[in-house]
Amino acid sequence: MKPWMTEAIGTQKVADASSVCQADFATSEKFAIEGYPTIMLLDAAGEPFAQTGYQAGGPIKYLAHLAELMKDNTPAGKAKFSQGKKDEVLLRGYGEELEKLITPHLEKKDLAAAEAAIAKFIKDKAVTGAAKVTLSVNARVGSVQACKPGNHSALLKVLDEIIADNPADLTDELKQFRAAVAAARDKK
Repeated sequence: MKPWMTEAIGTQKVADASSVCQADFATSEKFAIEGYPTIMLLDAAGEPFAQTGYQAGGPIKYLAHLAELMKDNTPAGKAKFSQGKKDEVLLRGYGEELEKLITPHLEKKDLAAAEAAIAKFIKDKAVTGAAKVTLSVNARVGSVQACKPGNHSALLKVLDEIIADNPADLTDELKQFRAAVAAARDKK
C-alpha cells in the first residue's frame, strides 16, 4: 500500500486497497472532481446540488457556508448546478480548441486578429451565459497579456467590453477583478 493511501484510509483495515482506489476514481469521475478537498452536497436521492472545498475561517464560518449552500437543494438549484458542470466540460474543450486557433495570432502579437478569432469562435459555437463570460475572459484577457504585457489600459478596455456585453448578474466577480486592475494601474 502506498503511503498516501495509508493516510487517506487511516488505520482502518482494508481488504483490497486497489478497490479503494477504483471506488475513489469512480466517484471522482462521476462528479467530475478535479481537485481535493472537494465536498459534494447531495440530496436524499444522491443527486448533487452544490460543490465546495476548503474554506478559511474555521468551523463556524464553514458551517455558515454549508448552510448557505443547502439553500440550493431545490429543483432550480440542482438544474443550475448541473448546467454549471456541463459548462465546465464544454469550456475545457472549447478552451483547448480556441487556444489552438488563436496561438498563431498571439505569436505574431496580433491582438486584433486574436480578438476577431475569439469573437467568431464564440458566435459560431453559440456560447451564451456564464460559459460565454468565462470563455471571453480567459481568451481575451490572455490575449491582451500575451500581446501587450503590463498594459493595464488595454486590459481594462477588454474587461469593460466583456462587462458591457453580458448580464450584470454574470459579471460581479469580473467587476471586482476590474477594480483590482484599475488600482494596480493607478499605483504606477
